[in-house]
Amino acid sequence: MKINNITRKTGTKHTTLSADITFGAGIKENLYLRVANKYKHFVVSDANPFLAALLLPSMRKKEDLTIEGDVSPKLLTNTRSIMNLVEGWKVGFEKVSVKGKAKSGKTSPLNLNPSYSASFFTGGVDSFYTFLKHNKKKDAITHFIFIHGCDIPLENKEFFDDALKSVQIIAKEAGVEVIVVETNMRTILEQHLEWEWELGSALSSVALFLSNGLKKVYIPSGLRSDQLGPYGTHPELDPLFSTEKLEIIHDGCESSRIEKVANSIAKSPLALKYLRVCCQIIKGKYNCNECVKCEQTKMELLCAGALNKAKTLTHTIDVDLVRKAIYNTKLNYNLFPEDILKSLKKQNLEPALQEAVAFSIEKSKHLPLSRRGANLVAEIDKKYLDRRIYKFVFGFTEKEDRTFLYKFLSRTRLIS
Repeated sequence: MKINNITRKTGTKHTTLSADITFGAGIKENLYLRVANKYKHFVVSDANPFLAALLLPSMRKKEDLTIEGDVSPKLLTNTRSIMNLVEGWKVGFEKVSVKGKAKSGKTSPLNLNPSYSASFFTGGVDSFYTFLKHNKKKDAITHFIFIHGCDIPLENKEFFDDALKSVQIIAKEAGVEVIVVETNMRTILEQHLEWEWELGSALSSVALFLSNGLKKVYIPSGLRSDQLGPYGTHPELDPLFSTEKLEIIHDGCESSRIEKVANSIAKSPLALKYLRVCCQIIKGKYNCNECVKCEQTKMELLCAGALNKAKTLTHTIDVDLVRKAIYNTKLNYNLFPEDILKSLKKQNLEPALQEAVAFSIEKSKHLPLSRRGANLVAEIDKKYLDRRIYKFVFGFTEKEDRTFLYKFLSRTRLIS
């Protein structure tokens, strides 16, 4: 795998950093990151963002990585630690040779010493928690980073624009700026590596892209320390993408999701006013109020005594949908229903909901035939069909909405 022809170009509205990527099979792609010219002096001209983005895909594909461009000496050295860590997880990654030119790189004359702190922000529980946690500290977060091309596909512009408006409103009330980054990283890399394994690398790549202006970037964690397992964003992995001038921090592992909701979200009028947790990306819906994530958040807010204060979620919980939920009990991060059940019982809340959560937990230990069949299809699709079924089911219509099939499978909990 080769990274070359790294180009930094400033146009009339945007500044773009791009590179040609050549994969082992001879497939060539042009990967780019783009930001408004207001932040052009934040943009680097080195190869660091592309090294971060391509390292794990090269390990999965067992292709040596050659970088024709300047790379941070610290990051280049850290690639050994990254590969040792990820290979040690024994999930299909192997060490490769990484060749690049170690050099600190040129810094914009207007930003010789990066001075700002930023956090990736979507309006969800984890990103709100990290912002609220650091908001009143001396080294407070000054910028939100919001990406088009990662969680929200590039082709889904209408939904992105709606989501961006809400983030900009939150930022205005919070007194911070929003840096919008557009990238085709997921479009290219998901063909070679499942996105859950690329997530931390992709976020680090965006942070490195802006490292002429940012000295510190937080990646909000979704898991408490005792819930951790091998995953693409991890407190031992993400900081290894730091350089001499940029510190990348995986933040929030001291609290579980229900603890974040109880101790932070439920006490923040700002979060309760704008919380966006839904990952279904249903056209016209800020939160769909039906998916596993929405129902989970509503139950956590109920346990915190704040569901009736939430402005972006309905105040009723569909017990039937809760009963249908299925969790992968082999993953520690799917223990949240047990946390919810424990809190409901402790407070003697909603007996019918307690029964529904307990039923879903027990059912998840012995998967029904329909879910086992869906899991089998997913494995065959990943192994033999280049994930074509996945792309069809999780794709979007010409009107930038989810397909009827996706909505049906989500509501019946055959996918979650």
